[in-house]
Amino acid sequence: MNKFKFESSLAYWEELLNGKRIGDTIQFNNEKGKGKLEGFRLSEDIEMFRLDMELKQELHINNKQENVNFIPIFFGESVDQTLTMDEKEEKVKEFNNSSIGAFCTNVNKSLQWKFPVKKNLKFVTLKVSKDLFYNLVDKSDKLEKVLSKEQIFFEFEEFDPKMRDFFNKIHSISGTDTFDLDFMENYANNLLLLFLKNILNREEITETRKYPYNVEPVFKAQNILENTLDRPVSIDNLAEDCGISESRLRFLFKHVFGTTIHNYHQDLRLNKSRSLLRKGGKTMSMIAMDLGFSSSSHFSMVFKKQFNITPKQFKNEQYQMA
Repeated sequence: MNKFKFESSLAYWEELLNGKRIGDTIQFNNEKGKGKLEGFRLSEDIEMFRLDMELKQELHINNKQENVNFIPIFFGESVDQTLTMDEKEEKVKEFNNSSIGAFCTNVNKSLQWKFPVKKNLKFVTLKVSKDLFYNLVDKSDKLEKVLSKEQIFFEFEEFDPKMRDFFNKIHSISGTDTFDLDFMENYANNLLLLFLKNILNREEITETRKYPYNVEPVFKAQNILENTLDRPVSIDNLAEDCGISESRLRFLFKHVFGTTIHNYHQDLRLNKSRSLLRKGGKTMSMIAMDLGFSSSSHFSMVFKKQFNITPKQFKNEQYQMA
């Protein structure tokens, strides 16, 4: 089990949470929040970490382990993930999904997680030996194409009722009673198998897919949006540029980024407006025109709805802070 670096994982969380370790449990109740993380050695092929916490500060985790012999699968609430898709070119993609489900990736050196504050968060992380993981994957040609040993993959599968039931059972069991570890091993194995089975049952699986769906057009759309801040973008034209139908693009974009195309693009333009307001030198009307809002009053209305403050008030606050 040392191949999973169980002890170093607990030490990492103990330092990250500024917590106290008792056995294989890290407890914390401090300026960072309150909760506990528990580690379980379930078998030679599976280790499990159970996390239940509420944070006062955002928690950032950098998963940069090298030469690991396991595949991690994360079960639980949605979090923000940043994934370096091509380390040589330092291309970074950000994922956010509003659903509760399971995330699996073979990228260990460049995955980062950001956990939100003031929200009860429950997670289960399975570290599955590569031998077991790929023995299961190799049972299906379809799974081999999605969870390839040769390509980077990042898979999300929303919880179905069975997965949610086993997830809840893992969190409801104490872990100290007779047979508790046996039950946990059973539940963990069921989560793993249901995750793989649900991927297998997807209707569309292609050889080139590295994600739950073929989302290359989504990243092309994201790039277009990030480089077109001077006007609203027609989703019809965006879909045509990406070589995909409008309805399909809307669905995939929401699946990958957890928000609509319109909201994503508007957030980009509003964040740019804050940057321009901080710099100064431009009137509200100029900023509204630069970012493609129909008028300064429209810009002010949308800005206030997003940030609970008008652009003028925001600008005055910046001057007072300077």
